[in-house]
Amino acid sequence: MTTSEAENTTEEPREAPMGTSTTEDSPEEPEAPEQEPDDDNRLSKVRAEAQGLRGRLRDTEAERDGLAERVAAFQRAEVVRLATGKDQMADGSDLFRAGVDQATLLGDDGSVDPERVQAAVTDVLTARPHWRHRTSPKADHSQGGGSPADDGGPSWSDVLESGRK
Repeated sequence: MTTSEAENTTEEPREAPMGTSTTEDSPEEPEAPEQEPDDDNRLSKVRAEAQGLRGRLRDTEAERDGLAERVAAFQRAEVVRLATGKDQMADGSDLFRAGVDQATLLGDDGSVDPERVQAAVTDVLTARPHWRHRTSPKADHSQGGGSPADDGGPSWSDVLESGRK
């Protein structure tokens, strides 16, 4: 070995430029500190608290879903009420059978929009006029068929009075 080679081997390794790494320069993995009993207790408490919070979250989500279903049912009932009636549909729930989506009948604030319901009813009744609420014509008593004339026979009051005698 020459003196220049010996000098090269005794030099300390140079650091790699920033952003690059070499296997020689990789830091050793930090040793996991041993946990003390206090750490185990704290960890158990944190895990128990997290489990409790997850349980509360599931309960809250279930409650939220139940309330959302109730609100949707109230909205549906309001749509049916608005769609049913004179010059409306015979059965307001037919609106949904025709394929109308309940969400399209809600306003920007989430409440039922009567104008949108009326527009949907008009569209459905145009396509299915037989779903319209029908009123029976009122009887015209001037054409006959009114109450029968007194034919002189016994009435119920006559029969009941004859039973008291």
